[in-house]
Amino acid sequence: MEAAPIMDPTPQPHSGGGVGAIIGIIIVVLLLAAGGAYFFILQSQNELVVSESGASADSSSDELRNIEADLNATGDANIEGEFSNLEQSL
Repeated sequence: MEAAPIMDPTPQPHSGGGVGAIIGIIIVVLLLAAGGAYFFILQSQNELVVSESGASADSSSDELRNIEADLNATGDANIEGEFSNLEQSL
């Protein structure tokens, strides 16, 4: 009879197994940074558009004189023309 081979009971360290995890973490971090940069650029462009359009903050008061002041401040808007264009399109 032949003797069974003797196996070494001490586990051998497995090297190189964490490389895939590290690469995955780097990719996730880069994607998050790119998404944050995109969001920041998009927000700054929206703020530029609003500030260039001359939009002003209306008062939040419901007093009649404040409502009239807000209405007079937006007097440039051609509301009647917009309504007539809307009626024509219907």
